[in-house]
Amino acid sequence: MEEINEYVKLLELGEPDLIEIKAVTYCGTSDASSLTMQDVPWHHEVLDFARTIGERTNGRYGLAT
Repeated sequence: MEEINEYVKLLELGEPDLIEIKAVTYCGTSDASSLTMQDVPWHHEVLDFARTIGERTNGRYGLAT
């Protein structure tokens, strides 16, 4: 999550009303992509990222429940 500060800067600049954080779905090997399962974040990692965004934006953004 070393790039999270850059995301927070973008959020401060754009002030979006909603953020939809997505991961990636690995669909096997392809000549068009070099992604592997190593590139796919686990669900808890995506949640941690989203929670950290909320913390670093002083609660402006939070998780939908």
